[in-house]
Amino acid sequence: MTSLEKIKLIIIGIVIVISVSSASLFVKLTSSAPSVVGFWRLFITLLILGSYYNFKEPEIWKEIYRLSKKILYLSFLSGFFLALHFYTWIWSLRLTPVYVGTTLVDLYPLFATLMAIFFLNEYPSKKVVLGVFLGIFGIILIGASQGINEIEISRDMIIGSLLAIFGGFSAGVYVVIGRYVRTRIDSLAIYVIPVYVSTTLTLLFLSYIDQQNILMIRYEEIPWLILLAVGPMIGGHTMLNYILRFVKASIASLLIILEPVGAAILAFIFLGEKVPLIGVFGMIMAVSGVMIASLERE
Repeated sequence: MTSLEKIKLIIIGIVIVISVSSASLFVKLTSSAPSVVGFWRLFITLLILGSYYNFKEPEIWKEIYRLSKKILYLSFLSGFFLALHFYTWIWSLRLTPVYVGTTLVDLYPLFATLMAIFFLNEYPSKKVVLGVFLGIFGIILIGASQGINEIEISRDMIIGSLLAIFGGFSAGVYVVIGRYVRTRIDSLAIYVIPVYVSTTLTLLFLSYIDQQNILMIRYEEIPWLILLAVGPMIGGHTMLNYILRFVKASIASLLIILEPVGAAILAFIFLGEKVPLIGVFGMIMAVSGVMIASLERE
């Protein structure tokens, strides 16, 4: 990998962190059911990406059709787990404070690292292992700094926390499958389109199970749904799928550890929320963990 390519990946990594950091804020500004919010987030993303690729690379539809059954089925499976990630995480945010749901769901680099060992034979170096644990400990400190000791343990809190953890596990599966598929196909489009179609259909099915009408959304929610599609989805997840072509699942997923850091910074800038000292220390640990892991050479 040339120096220019490394700089490009670093810039994309920064875009990913900024994009995903805004997700919890936008989700909290909606009130529709998790399946409905997730559906429109993905449907709008598909409209944007589908229109873009139809104009720029109209041949991708034929390439998708020519994909092997194994790759296509894995892409659909990846989309299924992405849908579960969105559904359980958004649901957790309805039951818990943002910092609890975000902290727990962002444990998924740990799940991704462990699954990559067993299913991809990608053994992380000592630097990556240290980076993962530093980062995870850092986001736990960030969560603790924002009042986790003052949380009243309730049924909703327990259910929401378990949902967030399962959301992290689902995201780990999604990243590991993405790493496997992206090392076997060059084009980003012929992977993300089937994945997002699968995610959209799964969320549509979950809306049906929840007896939610996807058309019954408030007009004031539409801007936040569009922002969820453009920012966290296209700038975040789509770019994450891009870099999975070049870096291990354990390293790529580490970027998400910086989500609480970015969210805290955005909350300070736009909401005036100050971060306690222990939170600052947690942010330093999380950033240090990612920087240590980034020294890994592939």
